[in-house]
Amino acid sequence: MAKPSSDLPGQTITCLICGGEATVFHVFPRRALLNKPLPEPEPEAVADFPLGYCAGCRHVSGSYDSPLAAEARERVYRELYSRHAPTSLSDGQVRWQELVAAWLLDRAPAGGRVLEIGCHDGHLLSLLAAAGLAVEGVEPSPFADAARERGLAVRQEFFQADVFAAGSFDLVVLRHVLEHVPEPAAMVADAARLLRPGGLLYVEVPNSLVSLEQRIYPEFHVDHLSYFTPASLRFLVERSGAGRIVRLESAWAYINFPFLCCLAAIDRPTAPADGTELHDFAIGRTLSGFGDRFPAYLANVRSLPARGRLGVWGAGVMGTQFAIDGGWSEQAAWVVDPNPVNEGLRLSVTGHRVHAPATLDEVGVEHVLLASGWEEDARRQLAEATRRAVPVHVFADLLGDTDTLG
Repeated sequence: MAKPSSDLPGQTITCLICGGEATVFHVFPRRALLNKPLPEPEPEAVADFPLGYCAGCRHVSGSYDSPLAAEARERVYRELYSRHAPTSLSDGQVRWQELVAAWLLDRAPAGGRVLEIGCHDGHLLSLLAAAGLAVEGVEPSPFADAARERGLAVRQEFFQADVFAAGSFDLVVLRHVLEHVPEPAAMVADAARLLRPGGLLYVEVPNSLVSLEQRIYPEFHVDHLSYFTPASLRFLVERSGAGRIVRLESAWAYINFPFLCCLAAIDRPTAPADGTELHDFAIGRTLSGFGDRFPAYLANVRSLPARGRLGVWGAGVMGTQFAIDGGWSEQAAWVVDPNPVNEGLRLSVTGHRVHAPATLDEVGVEHVLLASGWEEDARRQLAEATRRAVPVHVFADLLGDTDTLG
């Protein structure tokens, strides 16, 4: 059972943004260290996961003190991603990237030079290149191959600033990278040094303040170490030499929680901070109440197999953790995944075999839990894969009382 904040007096972890002390307000038990399916399960690959809040920079940091954590993170990016063939973006992702590209093109200089750090399959870069910008990318996973197939100059490696000349780019893009890295401040500082005077830095991260307020427990997992609030993202960007923040807003995009989108301009003065943030008014209550629905969530996820043959849609982060928290036997939950590369593999800790979506009908599944943040896409894929209409649960349903779960 997770420890409530009242049981954690004085416990702290290191803030990943400013290096100060972050007070622990919740500990997730038995969080998976490997969030991708494996040929064989590794039941020991779990660790407790404390979350700490730094009042100095208003950032939430996670911490794994398991000796397996560092090795597991390396495996996730170097080894396990290599087992996942590049798949096409969802319709929602495509629309969002088209919007971001148009937004950036209105602000970047015509014919300018762009670097995207963590460029995935290069879709955004291809949109910028089509508009006349000179683009380059860095992507450590095999998705770099898909980007190069688009004719893009993409390095398949982790970002190293010294590979690029200082002051050589007009726009540097960091989308959904900073939440993954153990030293986000150093990465932003390195990215800022690559910008020319007047150059732009675009940063996109999950708005974790919403995840905290809405208790979206699956958002807190091994792949994400940093959980940004609007205030902590502002603190990070402005203290890392990226200049003045031109725009900072929260936008709902293609997943079931919003993103923070930040644009900063190098060599433009930063307004002095007055030490206050409006969200300070609510953050205390948010953090103290964060874990209050966790027992209900556990009871609900454990009760699902008793309500009929359970199907689980998704073998990634959410599906892996649902299986751990639910304590389901392999017979109690039938796990499917739309990526055919995962078929025949097993969930990393519990060992559930991953099946093709079409098998949901064959085994007579009576209800389905969507283990995906892309709920709109998952519902559409589920409808296409099955002939029978069955009740569908999403994570939000698991936060209510057990006797109200449909």
